[in-house]
Amino acid sequence: APQINRIIADDCPQKELDDIFIRIGRIQFYIVTLILTGYIFFGKQFIRLWVGDSYSDSYIIGLMLMLSVYVPCFQNIGLEIQKAKNMHKARSVVYLLISIVNVIITIPFSMWLNGIGAALATLICMFFGTVIFMNIYNYKRVGIDIPRFWKSIVRILPGIIIPIIAGIIIMRFIDINSYWTLLLAVLAYCAVFFASVWFISMNKYEKGLFTTPIKKIINKLRKKAV
Repeated sequence: APQINRIIADDCPQKELDDIFIRIGRIQFYIVTLILTGYIFFGKQFIRLWVGDSYSDSYIIGLMLMLSVYVPCFQNIGLEIQKAKNMHKARSVVYLLISIVNVIITIPFSMWLNGIGAALATLICMFFGTVIFMNIYNYKRVGIDIPRFWKSIVRILPGIIIPIIAGIIIMRFIDINSYWTLLLAVLAYCAVFFASVWFISMNKYEKGLFTTPIKKIINKLRKKAV
């Protein structure tokens, strides 16, 4: 946020804001995609182990609620840009309208599908408000290069294919019947996910976020050893 305010205060080119939006958004995308896909593959087993099969609807409800905030979670740096430009009023108004419409349509949806209907109503409202509207607003009014952002996100997707295949294989051939097997399955999935995006999706800057601290620790240990 301070960096964004400095860029705007110094009247720097818009491209600097776009670069920050894309750079931070990509990092957030890795994290929330790992969480979301992990929940898709292992959430049902966790709920079954925790509270039993009678709460199976909780998995669908949880998935819908996670999907409703998925895109905003890796675009939230856009809010800081809006604040720095004093253009965040529209977001507040849209969120108010989302809340009102959500309440209105939740009632018939709940009567139709119970808890799943309520979650579905939230997903629909959030999609049109925080994904469709906010992307258009950020692009047309705030000036963020949204097409460039999404092109950068699309370039990450090939690295997600292998983890998805691994998750399907784990769920197909491993019987998750205890917390230990669930933990091992999750750790295996995380390892495959990290390795895949490291070699296929991550750029030099993103790899440096991991390698630079490790190199510093190694150098300190070497100096102490000497």
